[in-house]
Amino acid sequence: MSPSDARSTVVRYTAGERTTHWLIALAFVLAALSGLVLFHPALFWLSVFFGGGPWTRILHPFIGLFMLIVFLSFAATVWDDNRMQPADWQWLRRWRDVVNNREEQLPE
Repeated sequence: MSPSDARSTVVRYTAGERTTHWLIALAFVLAALSGLVLFHPALFWLSVFFGGGPWTRILHPFIGLFMLIVFLSFAATVWDDNRMQPADWQWLRRWRDVVNNREEQLPE
């Protein structure tokens, strides 16, 4: 990437937002896998990835709690950005124009 490209690049997400995203994604996958181990005996072989059956049972709630804490901490940081603004309410009132592909009639 040339220096001119670096100056014109818009950073869509900060490093913290990316880290939070991947922590939540990893926790979700781990919670799903450990939940499958606990749910069905045919999938018990997956408990090897968690240190065996007892460790799977111990770790599963902690993985879920970790995921909840990381998500809530992120949600708290972006709470104000996600609240409905007057322009959002205008868009919501014009939902028929969105569905019928009449975008020229939508508010900016």
